[in-house]
Amino acid sequence: MLNKANALETAKMLLGIEGDCRDNLLSFLIEDNINLILNYCRITDFPQELESLLPVMTADRYRRASYRQEIADKVVKSETQNL
Repeated sequence: MLNKANALETAKMLLGIEGDCRDNLLSFLIEDNINLILNYCRITDFPQELESLLPVMTADRYRRASYRQEIADKVVKSETQNL
């Protein structure tokens, strides 16, 4: 049986996250990754052999989507130089 709490803790460890401030987001990503795997493989039960892949996929998606950036980087629209 799939242990989502274990996947959450492992994903947090991979990302270096302490505390529970990102648990909701990571839990959503874990659930979404489960659905992606099930649909891609066209199966209904999550294979035990893929359980170790779940936190790795979750950490990768978290990094790629830049969820760790609380405030978007400021964009410089124009710059004036005094000559």
